Amino acid sequence: MCARPHLSRIPGGALLTAPLSYHCIQLHVFHLWRGAAHNCTGAQRVTSRENGLHVIITQFMLTDDEATVPGAFEVYDEVARTFTAEELPYVGFKNTGHPPSALRRLGRRIVGDGRKLVIEVAGGHESAEREAAGLAVELGAALLIGGVHTTTVREILRGTGIGYYPAVGDLTTEPGRLHGTVDGIVRQAREVGALPDVNGVALHGYRYAGDPDALLHAIAQVDGLRVVNVGSVDSAQRIEELRINEFWAFTIGGAVLDHTLPAGRTLAQQLRWVLAVTH
Repeated sequence: MCARPHLSRIPGGALLTAPLSYHCIQLHVFHLWRGAAHNCTGAQRVTSRENGLHVIITQFMLTDDEATVPGAFEVYDEVARTFTAEELPYVGFKNTGHPPSALRRLGRRIVGDGRKLVIEVAGGHESAEREAAGLAVELGAALLIGGVHTTTVREILRGTGIGYYPAVGDLTTEPGRLHGTVDGIVRQAREVGALPDVNGVALHGYRYAGDPDALLHAIAQVDGLRVVNVGSVDSAQRIEELRINEFWAFTIGGAVLDHTLPAGRTLAQQLRWVLAVTH
């Protein structure tokens, strides 16, 4: 948990103090700066602000743990009925959980609705990353997140304009946890982020087995590096912490689908609460 308490208010005066439970179904919230919201491929960190705060864009991932959820089509139906592409532009899934033909249908629908498709790599095998990159190119995805086989993936994505954010740190020692020293992870992030056709890195910051606050602060000092914090953002406090560290993006857990946020019991009410907090 974060060491520093933080109090936030949303419209209507509700006070947020307690962290929310985290589950594997993922709601990804991309922390983008105004002026870069539609340019996912640039490597330089953008620092434009609105009223002194970073602008946040919400991206919903139709995933549960390491796979796209069985009911992904139905969940997306509800999202599409409730939010326009401008309100919720980023929607995506993982490369597992459905046959490739089903993922293609889902991806084409998301793109056809005018949204920006995000594909997250699940599994550490090079063949899985190759297939995920190929799927991203075929569907015209906006972003490909995760994975570690950068040479293979970069060859596939080169010249496509797809933003690529591979993972950094040791994610194999303990499933679901990030290991390594702060200095080692930061050094790897600097090296990976400087590779051609890589636009930033994905960091499982709040799943770090060491001191997450120290890691977040240290990696934020790498000049020009875009960092996506992946997973375990379960409170307004953590959102604010990432904002202070000027992360380019972050993910927030499945509190929306579990209706654990202090809002109504519908998907629309839960998501609108998140949008109010992050904006």
